[in-house]
Amino acid sequence: MATIVQTPSGTYKALVRMKGWPTTSKTFRLKRDAVDWARRTEDEMVRGVYISRSGSERLTIQEALQRYLNEVTPTKKPTTQRSESITAQHLTGFLGKYSMAAVSSELVASYRDHRLTAGKANNTVRIELALLSNLFTVAMQEWGLGITHNPVATIRKPSPGKGRDRRLTGDEEQRLLDAVEAHSNPMLAWVVTLAIETGMRQSEIVNLRLPHVDLQSRVVRLSDTKNNSSRTVPLTAAATAALKNAINNPIRPKETDLIFFGEPGRDGIRRPYQFAKIWGSIKQAIGANDLHFHDLRHEAVSRLVEGGLSDQEVASISGHKSMQMLRRYTHLRAEDLVTKLDGLTKIRAVVLDVYGTIAAINNKRSPFARLLQIGASQGRTRTKEDSRALMTNPWDLHEAAQFFGIELTGAELDELEQDLETELDSITLYADVVPTIRALQRRGIKVALCSNLAKPYAAPITRLLPMPLDAYAWSFEHQAIKPDRNFYERVCEKLMCSPNQVLMIGDTPIADVSGPREVGMQSLLLDRKALTDSKDKIHSLTGLLDAL
Repeated sequence: MATIVQTPSGTYKALVRMKGWPTTSKTFRLKRDAVDWARRTEDEMVRGVYISRSGSERLTIQEALQRYLNEVTPTKKPTTQRSESITAQHLTGFLGKYSMAAVSSELVASYRDHRLTAGKANNTVRIELALLSNLFTVAMQEWGLGITHNPVATIRKPSPGKGRDRRLTGDEEQRLLDAVEAHSNPMLAWVVTLAIETGMRQSEIVNLRLPHVDLQSRVVRLSDTKNNSSRTVPLTAAATAALKNAINNPIRPKETDLIFFGEPGRDGIRRPYQFAKIWGSIKQAIGANDLHFHDLRHEAVSRLVEGGLSDQEVASISGHKSMQMLRRYTHLRAEDLVTKLDGLTKIRAVVLDVYGTIAAINNKRSPFARLLQIGASQGRTRTKEDSRALMTNPWDLHEAAQFFGIELTGAELDELEQDLETELDSITLYADVVPTIRALQRRGIKVALCSNLAKPYAAPITRLLPMPLDAYAWSFEHQAIKPDRNFYERVCEKLMCSPNQVLMIGDTPIADVSGPREVGMQSLLLDRKALTDSKDKIHSLTGLLDAL
């Protein structure tokens, strides 16, 4: 039951008591607001959905972030702790005075736009939003503040920034090594060498300790990594030499097992070697201001891929948990891949044109052409689209006549159909067709037919071939003719091959050679009248086997 009491200060205090629920109260300036709140609260209690929001209404974002930094952040790695401390300052500056209950999706979106407008990188804003989102998640799950939803979850996040593809170019690596070797502290040169040779992260290198290194086996065993997964990193000869020199460094103090050590702090404890300022001056000296130390990891991992190691082998060395993350780091030089791509472009399918390529019509009667002549005698004007229409529609002679509006007598139709039957009966395959197709199939190469033809001319070909093929692409089925790009693309889709893995053979330069090449297919012209083969032309299908 709700009770409304006026306080000495003139405000109104609503007090709700209901069996099974904790006593709840809230103060308002106006009595009607107190009454409305009391009714809503009682209704939620009756329906069993009441959640006390007083905690989230009293706790500001600034206070919540401070609690997060005190309770949650210390459980993370030192680098993450420093990053979250800085990120919290940015969030506090914009949202700090708002209560947790007052932060809406619109307010978070406003913060996002404010940061992006200020010129901050997409990834920076994504990291800040991630911390804010995690703050609300922890508050909902562990702090019991009565928050019912995460306002960050429903807003658009900035798209991830494009992964860096910075590689060492030209003599840049040698200039870098010369510069770090000339530095007064030899540890810098050893650290850079290890980064290039092993792909270890900066934090992993500078935190190396004597028990981690096995020079005899030439491996480094890492237990404290970015993703908390231990791994063993093999060492190249150059990396082994660098570590050996670092371990035998005559000035390395005995009281620490750090291989790369810094000066003692105020507490007398030595911490890992830090070289951020030195790295900046080195970059400037060699004219590589855009080079990040982490780019050396990109370089190392890319070289492992270029060296022929499998994705699994590279991941075991680099420590990437997913192939997606690994691909971000393997930006291979295009010029280094040209030769390999040439070797990888293996023909996996051969597409053959039909008439003039694998088959001949020995008794030509041209019934469809004669049909159009009859139409012309009736006053119908022939157009360039007539042939395309005949080859892109599944018509017989009667259906074609109806489409073109040509009137045929019974005798004329019978004569045209007899000519068609005579023509189809005269179709034969060239002698080299069946042996060539069998040889291709024995090699595991797919074979398909692709032809511009009227529907009646397809069936004789499938009857004459003694074996099934992998695909058939007839113009009357696809409503397209060569050299339409989508016709070739559909053939490749049927074969489940990329265009550069498919070889087109035919007797027409445009439809069978230049057309396929425009979509990335390979092609050869078949000229059965020629006496010899050349680079882009064969005189028989037997020459195709030699070309492959």
